[in-house]
Amino acid sequence: MLSFTIFGIYILYSKTTFSEINNLKSLISFIKNNRKYTILIFVSTLSFLSILLSLTVLPASMSRAAWISTIVGCIVSITNCCVQKKKINEYYHKYLKYHKFTLSIIVIITAIICFNTYLLKQDSANGRILIWKIAITNSVKYPWGVGLGNFAGTYGKMQSEYFSEKGHNDTEIKIAGAPDYAFNEYIQILIESGYISLLFFILLNGYSLYKAYQTKKYPAIAAITSLLTFALFSYPFSVLPILIVYTFLLAWCNTSNYSPKWKRTKQKNSISIILLIIMLSSTLYLVKDSYGSYTAYKAWEKQKIYFNTGIYEDIIPEYQRLYPWLKDNKRFLFEYAQCLSKSKQYFQSNEIIKEAIKISGDPAFYNIAGKNYQAMKNYHKAEKYYLQSIHTVPNRLYPYYLLVKLYKEIGDEKKSKKYASILLQKEPKVPSTAIKEMRTEIKKILEMNNENNHDLIKFKEIYK
Repeated sequence: MLSFTIFGIYILYSKTTFSEINNLKSLISFIKNNRKYTILIFVSTLSFLSILLSLTVLPASMSRAAWISTIVGCIVSITNCCVQKKKINEYYHKYLKYHKFTLSIIVIITAIICFNTYLLKQDSANGRILIWKIAITNSVKYPWGVGLGNFAGTYGKMQSEYFSEKGHNDTEIKIAGAPDYAFNEYIQILIESGYISLLFFILLNGYSLYKAYQTKKYPAIAAITSLLTFALFSYPFSVLPILIVYTFLLAWCNTSNYSPKWKRTKQKNSISIILLIIMLSSTLYLVKDSYGSYTAYKAWEKQKIYFNTGIYEDIIPEYQRLYPWLKDNKRFLFEYAQCLSKSKQYFQSNEIIKEAIKISGDPAFYNIAGKNYQAMKNYHKAEKYYLQSIHTVPNRLYPYYLLVKLYKEIGDEKKSKKYASILLQKEPKVPSTAIKEMRTEIKKILEMNNENNHDLIKFKEIYK
């Protein structure tokens, strides 16, 4: 947007003086006399209004990634549109002695801005750094990737392995979560598609920027640079509108500035018709598939009412029917697994959970699996899944509560007291009424254990 605005101002300035356009009447007169600039003035005005709207949204978003990418894009726009290469060289040789001082000032100011940006949401920044560290460290295990859409599930296993080892500080445990994205598109591509795909992605963008520079498509250079900067700290390519815009930008960068003459022949007409038919068929197929997903989501919304009221067994057939359409939605899989579990179909519930943990790192799935195995009296596997839940996101208290109840059921008082003590001492990330109720119940269990132990000792003393 800034590139178009600056370019429009530059053209107007070079063709006329601003003193000639001092009111609306003179502007209209200028447009009538220079009709070839009408579109340029319209695009520049629209771009300027878009900039004003963006400036009202950016502060409210509190997004550091958006601010950084906007600043980078603006710098590239100004550099490309307003500064010519000859002028840069002249300026550099004329004021060479001041460059080191200026560079030092810029570096210091940039460092101060970056540090304050980090402090703005410190826990969020540390959380992303933890995600990047764990993902990059484990990327060597998946050189060919784990498949598109499987980052969250794979990362959940990575984080579980990371926290199952000793020596991690409380800060990392506090900020750990179950992210759906890597908050860095390059790392996400690396994990999901492997090293070759990441290299191809970098080369594609590099080549596109080079072609855009050659053909002087400066707005495209600024937009892609800004988007690639944003991709370092967030997940723009997971948002469909941004992905569509990015595709168009790449296409723009790789098109030439001239149109070759196209002589129509019967052969070329036939090729065009065949390509058109293929594209229309593909579009219709995708629309048909999308419509099926749309109707499935609408049907699921209706079933949620019954799920929330606890009518689990009656809605299982409907969830089973919707499963082929919604099997890539972790919330749907969570509800489906819960319905099966509450209806005592434990084996079927665990089968759904096996699919869910491929696309999600949410420890809630491990909790359901653990409760299913506990209900089936398979205590060893129940313990394994509860511990997996703890290691995946160590700051959540519910799996500790489930472990205390498990050990109480199998009569392992030592382990029951151990995890009860952790539950009572551990500070919750987000205090809630549910946590207070869990702690109250655990205290009662401990008190009952102490009373039973006291009675047992007294009984032994009497009958010694």
